[in-house]
Amino acid sequence: MKIKLLGALALAAGFALSATAPHTLAQDTTIRMLHIGDTPATNEILQSIIDSYNESHPGVTVVREAMENEALRTKLPTLLQSNDPPSIISSFGGGDIEAQDDAGYLADISERTDDLLAVVPQSAVRAFEVHGKQVGVATDFSLVNLYVNKTLIDEAGVTLDEMKTWEGFLGAVEKLKAAGITPIVTSGGDKWPVQHWLLYLMLREGGGDIMNRVREEGFAIEPFIAAANDLIALGEREPFQDGWLNTNWLTSIGQFGDGKGAIYLAGNWAIVQQADNASDGEGISRDNLLVAPFPAVESGMGDGTETVGGLSGYTITAGAPPEAVDFLIYYAGLEQQKAYAESGLGIPSATGVAEYITDPTLQWVVETIAAASKHQNFADRDLGPSAGGAFNDVAVALAAGEMTAEDAAATLQDAWDNR
Repeated sequence: MKIKLLGALALAAGFALSATAPHTLAQDTTIRMLHIGDTPATNEILQSIIDSYNESHPGVTVVREAMENEALRTKLPTLLQSNDPPSIISSFGGGDIEAQDDAGYLADISERTDDLLAVVPQSAVRAFEVHGKQVGVATDFSLVNLYVNKTLIDEAGVTLDEMKTWEGFLGAVEKLKAAGITPIVTSGGDKWPVQHWLLYLMLREGGGDIMNRVREEGFAIEPFIAAANDLIALGEREPFQDGWLNTNWLTSIGQFGDGKGAIYLAGNWAIVQQADNASDGEGISRDNLLVAPFPAVESGMGDGTETVGGLSGYTITAGAPPEAVDFLIYYAGLEQQKAYAESGLGIPSATGVAEYITDPTLQWVVETIAAASKHQNFADRDLGPSAGGAFNDVAVALAAGEMTAEDAAATLQDAWDNR
C-alpha cells in the first residue's frame, strides 16, 4: 500500500473528541487485544488506557496479549484460523490486511468510519480500508532512517555530511572499519531489518513509484537490479557485526545500544529499543544518538527525499463483538494517544497530537516525512505475507553475498506471481 503522509501530518489542525458516544454495551464481554509488546514503557501506557476504559465501561473487560514482533507475525495465521481469535490485532496494513480480508478474517466496520474520522485524520482511516470497506485504523506513524553513534563516527573521523550520498556512505564504512569499528549493526536472524536496506535502495534507484513498477513490469527491471547490486556491494565490504546472520532484532538493537557498531537502519522505535535492550538499560545517550536520512544515489531516479516507514495500527477480526470497535475508537483518540507522544515513544495519528511531540528526534521524523516526495510502506507488508516474506529472504541473501541481483529478481517474481 502506498501511503502519502504529507496531509496526514498536519496533525495539529484542530482538536477532536477522544471517543465517540458509547453504544449500548452487552454485559460480561471480554475483548482480547493482540499487540506488539517488546517495549515495556509502551506496554505500561497501553495497560493504563485499558484500565481506564474498563473502569468506565462496566461489563466490558479489555485484556491485552503481548507478543514480540516476529513471534506475532509467525503465530498470527494460526490464531486467525482458530475458533477463538483475538478481537483486535496489531497490523501494519498493506498486503497483510488484503490477504487477511481475502481469507475472511477481518470484520467490516465501515458503519463506524465517521466515528474514526472524529479522532484521526483521513489518511489514518484510508490506510486500513481494503476492498471498499473499513477493517481498522492506523494509530501510529513511523519512519526508517539511519541511527548513528556520534562517539564512534567521531573516533573514525566520519561525518554525517559524507554519508549523504551512497558513494560517501560506502567510504564511511571503509573508514569505520579502518578504525577498528563495526560500521553497521543489523538483524539477519529476523530478516525484516535488512529489507529496509533493499527497499531504500530501490527508492533511490527507481524513484517513488518503484513498487508499482515491479508489480506491473516485473522485478527484473533495471532499477531493481541496480538496487540489488548496491546491496551486494555493501555486503562485500563486510560492514555488519559478527554473527549478524543469526542475530535477532532485540539482541541486535541492544548491541547497537552497547556501542558495538556505529550505525543502525531502523524505525523511530529504535530510540527507546536501543536503550531498553542495552546491557546497562540506558544505551546511547540522546546527545550521542544522531539521526540521518538514507543516502541519496546520485545516478538513480529518486530525488533523495523518499522515505520508508508506514502507518501501524489495529484491525478488528470477524465475529468480534461491537465493543471491540468502541474500544479501538477510544484508544485512537487524542486523550489516550498524547501519552505516547509526551513520552517520546512514537508519533500517534490522533488529530491534534502534534503539540505533545516535544522530543527533538521525533520532531525531525515528523518534518522528514512531511517533506518526503513519497512515504513507502514497509516492503514485506506492502507485498503481502508470501511475497513479503520472500522479499525479506532475498534482502538477507543479497547482503550476505549468497544471491545475484538477477536471481533475486527471479525469486521475487516467482513469489509475486504465485502469491
